[in-house]
Amino acid sequence: MKIAFISTSRYPTEKAYGVTTRETAHAARKLGHDVAIFAFMGGGGDERGNKITYISKSRFISILFLLARIRLIGPIFFVIRSVMCGFTRNLCESIKDRDLIIVRDPYLLPGLWLKMRGRTFLLELHHVPSRIARLVISSLNFRNELRLAAITPRLQNILQAMLPIAEIRLLPMAVPEEFFSLTKKHEKQTYRNVIYVGKSSSSGVDSNLNYLLESMALCRRLNLDLKLQLIGIETEAIKHLDTLAFNLGLKKSDISIVGHLTHPEVLKHLQNAEIGVLPYTSNNYNNSRFPIKALEYAATGCLILASNIPAHHELFPKGTAIFFDPTDLGSFSKALSDLHAGKYSGQEILSTARAWSEEFTYENRVVKAIANVSKIGTAKKG
Repeated sequence: MKIAFISTSRYPTEKAYGVTTRETAHAARKLGHDVAIFAFMGGGGDERGNKITYISKSRFISILFLLARIRLIGPIFFVIRSVMCGFTRNLCESIKDRDLIIVRDPYLLPGLWLKMRGRTFLLELHHVPSRIARLVISSLNFRNELRLAAITPRLQNILQAMLPIAEIRLLPMAVPEEFFSLTKKHEKQTYRNVIYVGKSSSSGVDSNLNYLLESMALCRRLNLDLKLQLIGIETEAIKHLDTLAFNLGLKKSDISIVGHLTHPEVLKHLQNAEIGVLPYTSNNYNNSRFPIKALEYAATGCLILASNIPAHHELFPKGTAIFFDPTDLGSFSKALSDLHAGKYSGQEILSTARAWSEEFTYENRVVKAIANVSKIGTAKKG
């Protein structure tokens, strides 16, 4: 099958959408599919050697992209930009021979569908779409060429209620194969090396890292010997977190805060880590997420310490994680104290989580994506 991935955001990138696109495309190639990524922003190649085509933009669309970067216009601008991208002649010419077209931006669809009727489209939904986006999806869903996929069962149920005329399929996140082959540096787990991989915020939603530092300060006062690493933090946020750590009395031996790292560099840090944290609070955004880091922690032998929000309880099967209350400062330290006291079988949790994560390979993700559109039939050519 000839597959196209289309991105209206910068590509390549180490952000979650970029990693997912890169790894899914790579897995599809390994399974024998002809794959190409089409992007409007970025440059160069990605780590997997995927074929990338950068679509030349008209002067008007180029101005829209520039204005987006300097944030001069409100949210409606992004809608206009994406809709215009869908009508781009160069894009439609480039993907006219593709059997399956995978997008994450619903506003691309009107232009693509009008210009490329008969093609098969798969729209990946990672969050609850806006009202305008839902209107676009509903208007196009009557066409047999469109399939919708959600990344979590919770999001799938929410979307099914919002879009009753659509059949929402499940297309979970995945973890790259090299995470499973990582060898830990520690022969025996001490559960003292704690890691968080990610940003200080996602889509404008705070990641609750202040709570994490305050909890570490409490752990220190309770004489829990721990070391925290924050990996992938934005430059502006590092300054704030460094100041907070100092004010809380945390020493450099207690915490290290690191900015953006490449994929192999993140693996090295995970090799030294023993506990992976998901500190998110409960809100609409976080309760529809499937954090890639959850799978990365499990695959690399990091015991998962997750906030007890609804999304995490639905995501993690029984016995794959330890939970804490992200609104209670003492809950984090108690979970770690209980672990060190032997109230949890860390090794059993690690083994169960590892087995769970093995279901979420990118090859399996591709197979599910193909199955999601298999009932549509072969796309028409021309």
